[in-house]
Amino acid sequence: MQSYQSISAARAIAATMIRQYIFKVIIVVLIVLGLLFFLFLYLLLRVDLLWIIGLIFVIPLICIIGLGGFFTHLIIQRILPRRLDKKERQQINHFINEFSIKYMALSSIKRTPLGLATYIMWRYIRGGEKSIKETIIAPAKDVDRLRLQFQEIAKLF
Repeated sequence: MQSYQSISAARAIAATMIRQYIFKVIIVVLIVLGLLFFLFLYLLLRVDLLWIIGLIFVIPLICIIGLGGFFTHLIIQRILPRRLDKKERQQINHFINEFSIKYMALSSIKRTPLGLATYIMWRYIRGGEKSIKETIIAPAKDVDRLRLQFQEIAKLF
């Protein structure tokens, strides 16, 4: 039973992450392409017939990305173990936010000295009087807290 709960929690987290990151990008791209469509249509009708070339490129892009958004929505619905209530959504969103912060902190420390310097400055500016060593090690220590949060989410399923 424990593994079923963990799998359901992981599926809910994955579906929420897809919805938060990928699906929203698709919506923004479709809005921009829609605006371009209307701009090209206006220019076609008011200025010159050569603006039809812009429409020829924009219309297939809208169709392709729209289908991508539709299939992304279907994938999200298939991944979700069930409809989430408000408390579950809040806990999952909190987990995703914490995970994103820790992932970015750890990856920036791992990659470049510039990322490390920015992270240390950010921690210091936030009011932390920690040493550099504590600041570098803090995101790695906080990963255990994510495991506890995941276990709490799994108990909901």
